[in-house]
Amino acid sequence: MHDPRDRSETDALPADPWLTETLDLDAYLAKVGVDQEPPSLDALTRLQTAHVRAFTFDNIDVLLGADPGVTLAAIQEKFVGRGRGGYCFEHSSLFAAVLERLGYAVTRHLGRVGDPQLAPRTHLTVEVELDGQPLVCDPGVGRSPLVRSRSWTEPT
Repeated sequence: MHDPRDRSETDALPADPWLTETLDLDAYLAKVGVDQEPPSLDALTRLQTAHVRAFTFDNIDVLLGADPGVTLAAIQEKFVGRGRGGYCFEHSSLFAAVLERLGYAVTRHLGRVGDPQLAPRTHLTVEVELDGQPLVCDPGVGRSPLVRSRSWTEPT
């Protein structure tokens, strides 16, 4: 009998499950109007500010039943290719890929909007660890600057 906890070669996740290597980083940076810089708090703040200024929050595609999905290729085409914005999963997926390509340590988190006891996890946000400090980067709500994060294991 197969133990579902065992992972065979065919079940293994790819080395880059988010496909960040497929991101056209130069096109993204040109679209938001920033230069590539080594990871730092100042560079991260500039990048997030540029992102929220370049790409609006909207969920019109979802409401129209025309959502292209949240693959990196679809998001990149929508944001970078067509200059559109999107909803939190799109913003955070793209922004996390950009940050990873720039050398930041990134963790993606599902979150709740509203009452944490009642609301489902329908929000995607990005945590960056920089100089030992966890920072929440949440371009999907359209705001900057960064917010220092509490431990993700602390009760809310």
